[in-house]
Amino acid sequence: MKINNKLIEKNIITAGINSNYTVPADGARVVTLDKIYCQTGNTSKLNLINGNIVIGSGVKHVMISASVAATGSGSVRNLYVNKNNDNLIYISNNPAFNNSQTCMTAQLFEVSEGDMISLGINFTRSLVLQASTVTNLTVEVID
Repeated sequence: MKINNKLIEKNIITAGINSNYTVPADGARVVTLDKIYCQTGNTSKLNLINGNIVIGSGVKHVMISASVAATGSGSVRNLYVNKNNDNLIYISNNPAFNNSQTCMTAQLFEVSEGDMISLGINFTRSLVLQASTVTNLTVEVID
């Protein structure tokens, strides 16, 4: 993409889970991301390492969005996005339906090289986390 005749490179990664799995009730846990759904740009800026999206050198700000889809009834669904195990954002959803998705719209965050961005969840009842593009964490380099 060009802005003011200057080539701007987009660096974006969307990662998720490779297969469905049952999540026990209560107790926050990190979702181990194990599949890259899509990635564009310089792969040294954003990497999937040990279930986390790791920030590369020279990155100062990123936009982060997330989504979790789960099947099961009667459970509050909490979604967390963490940076180095510290909570950046928390979303809670108490759906009326058994199948639902909890989403976090894109937000801007400051980061440094080596920061680990992870997706966390907490359910009040045991649910099945759905593997597909609807359970994901997306990070886009802004600068």
